[in-house]
Amino acid sequence: TVTVPVDAAGAASALAALRADPRVEAAQVDHRRSVAAWPNDPLLEYGWPYISLTDLPRTWDVTRGAGAVVAVLDTGVSTHEDLAGALLPGIDLVDGDSDPSDPNGHGTAVAGVAAARSDNGLGSVGAAPSATILPVRIADASGVAQDSTIAQGMDWAVAHGADVINLSFAGTDAAPVVLAAMRDAVAAGCVVVVAAGNDGSAVTQYPAAYAPAVDGVLAVGATDDGGDVTPFSSWGDWVTVAAPGEQIGAPLVGGGYEWAS
Repeated sequence: TVTVPVDAAGAASALAALRADPRVEAAQVDHRRSVAAWPNDPLLEYGWPYISLTDLPRTWDVTRGAGAVVAVLDTGVSTHEDLAGALLPGIDLVDGDSDPSDPNGHGTAVAGVAAARSDNGLGSVGAAPSATILPVRIADASGVAQDSTIAQGMDWAVAHGADVINLSFAGTDAAPVVLAAMRDAVAAGCVVVVAAGNDGSAVTQYPAAYAPAVDGVLAVGATDDGGDVTPFSSWGDWVTVAAPGEQIGAPLVGGGYEWAS
């Protein structure tokens, strides 16, 4: 291998000449490449397989989600050290006030999976650690939400600048009002991400089952660290994509961290 220094302006012509020379087996530009991003968040030492499975370090070389607003429609989102600077003002559509604090823990974990901050030396890291979270509490303390509140929450999220809407709710009954809200959200430019469900079977789950009918809605099943479907995940031809959903490092309400599935 011989390295030939050329100026930037002459690189293309030099490369063409070398490739045309029968004495030269191969020639290429000597590209510069950077190390893949790997944050210093300590939980990754224990939970790295799902980070590698999704190829997130390569993604982070391109984008960390800066500028994206992810609306988490869930049990609420509580403040946490790993979400510092990530939370926008939200709303509580259950109690009817502007405090979307999380009495359950599910919504806070989901917010962390999406956008826990990276390179802060704390806990976990989200898939889009530079995105912002728009907290919309639509579920009670037991984690139950009504269709009318889900639809209301989606409308509110769209009106307040959401780019992505996350819905972690599933049931076997059809939900026309949620379908209408999904269509409105997609028409407004949002991507709607819906949990496929935790039924562990091919029984159709809504609103995820609407994904094939609405371009811009993704129904997401759960895999383990090896990429195999988990025992609890629902499946079917209405599921768009699968992603790690077992033992994911996430913020815990009140402080600390958990391995959430």
